[in-house]
Order: sequence, then C-alpha cells, then structure tokens
Amino acid sequence: MFLTLEQVEAMTYKECVRHMKLISKTYNLEQPLTECWQQVWPVLDELTDTILYLEDRIEKYEDPRITSMDMMA
Repeated sequence: MFLTLEQVEAMTYKECVRHMKLISKTYNLEQPLTECWQQVWPVLDELTDTILYLEDRIEKYEDPRITSMDMMA
C-alpha cells in the first residue's frame, strides 16, 4: 500500500490515480484526523509520503508543459 519515491516514479498515470483512490478509500481522507487517529497515526509518515509522491507524479502527467509525460501510456 505504501510506496517509495522510486516505485511511484515507475508508475503510469492510471496506476497513480488508481493507487490514490485506493488510499483515499482505505483511509477515508475526507474524514477528520481526530476521528481516525488510531488507524492513521502508526502509519502517518508512510501515508503522507506516498500521497505526496503520488500527487507530484499525477501533477507532472497533467502538466501540459511536460510533453514527455504521456497520460495514455
């Protein structure tokens, strides 16, 4: 579930979006942290790192200035 930067950098756009949805569903990111504290606290560092890596990678794919990133691949 948790990924390193190297693992995320090897993912396609679709894989990144799919993994972000999986994390969002598993940890219910819309829920206030105070309501899911016991579930999230033990993995908070790994969770936030993975989310940030995925968000950065997705943003690169969606940036039209970066022509080397193909969203369809």
